[in-house]
Amino acid sequence: MSRRKVKPRDVVIGIVAVVLLLILAALVTNRAFAVNEPPELIIPQAPAHAASGLLIAPVPPKTSADTPNTYPSQEDVLNAAMEAIPDELVAEAALLAWGEYSGSDYAQRTAPIWCACNRADAWGLPLDEVMHSDAFHGLLTKREVPAEWYDLARETLARWELEKMGYIDVGRTLPSEYLYFSGNGVVNVYRTEYIGGVEYVPEDGI
Repeated sequence: MSRRKVKPRDVVIGIVAVVLLLILAALVTNRAFAVNEPPELIIPQAPAHAASGLLIAPVPPKTSADTPNTYPSQEDVLNAAMEAIPDELVAEAALLAWGEYSGSDYAQRTAPIWCACNRADAWGLPLDEVMHSDAFHGLLTKREVPAEWYDLARETLARWELEKMGYIDVGRTLPSEYLYFSGNGVVNVYRTEYIGGVEYVPEDGI
């Protein structure tokens, strides 16, 4: 039996076929491993600076209704203002109020002090320069001032301070335009003018 002679071309084709099979087997193997491997996560890093070179401002935390309010209440501000009123000014205002009206009505008690505050605002003068006996005859009284009138005076002056800070509805008992008053034997009647003008009788506050 004679052997068939192998041609060089057949050898080359065989080698190429083996190489292709090896390459194909390698590709299939790599793909099988790749399927079982988790994908690589790429986490972007935030730049420390913006493109302009400026620092990127941090985002402020979200607030909710449960977030405590750091602003003081009007009551807290009023108490602080009361502590800051000089005792000498409180004593002068208490004497003024007591000397002008000694009844029980709160609005009538505090209105003389508000009248003095109105003059200080309207005329651009310090309050202690406005409260003098030539303008308020109540300052000439010789009767002892009850302790509660000092508390009323301090509170009224503190409310005036709050108004100058920008607070509204501070508890006035006399509108700001009333600068003058006179008594009718029972209560004090306030006016916008020294003689004539609009009259106002404080009762329950404004």
